[in-house]
Amino acid sequence: MAYAAAIWILLSIGAGLFGALVLRQAWKRRQEPHRLLIALGWLALLAAVLAWLPVGLPVYGVVLGMLVIQCLALMVVFWRTGWTGPPPAEPRRPAAPQPARAWRRGLRGTAVTLLAGPLALLGAVALSLILFALAGQAGWSEANRLALFLFAVPILWSALATLAVLDLKLRLRALGLVLPVVLGGVLIAVTV
Repeated sequence: MAYAAAIWILLSIGAGLFGALVLRQAWKRRQEPHRLLIALGWLALLAAVLAWLPVGLPVYGVVLGMLVIQCLALMVVFWRTGWTGPPPAEPRRPAAPQPARAWRRGLRGTAVTLLAGPLALLGAVALSLILFALAGQAGWSEANRLALFLFAVPILWSALATLAVLDLKLRLRALGLVLPVVLGGVLIAVTV
């Protein structure tokens, strides 16, 4: 049994190295048609991950396979490109900031911070309260409703904070974050 697991692991390592090298070659030749090589490389990586399934580790087999494949792919990338990275860019002297623009930029940064922090949290709590009320209308128990609320707050907070730092106009971002707060406030006012 141990020999079978070792064979599957070696097959996985071989397929992972093959897939990483094929993908590296395909991406190096951008001008030529290389879709077949890309598909072959990804299929080899998929086969390398799936080869960990019969190893006898049903819970950890795929995770270990993915970790091994990632390590092998990183080794191939660093082996082919080296550790040096891109050449350093020429240092550019920035123009002297205008005092009015620097002050406005500071205000804008403060506004974005307030949008992504407390206002996004308030919006997440308000949307989670809406979910809490909808779950109550659906007949969920208090414990399940509370679990839904506690699960939804961090997820919605991260989504709203992401909305706050997107490269959109500040007014549009603020509207997208104030709207959930208003909806939650209306719901609280209606239910109380």
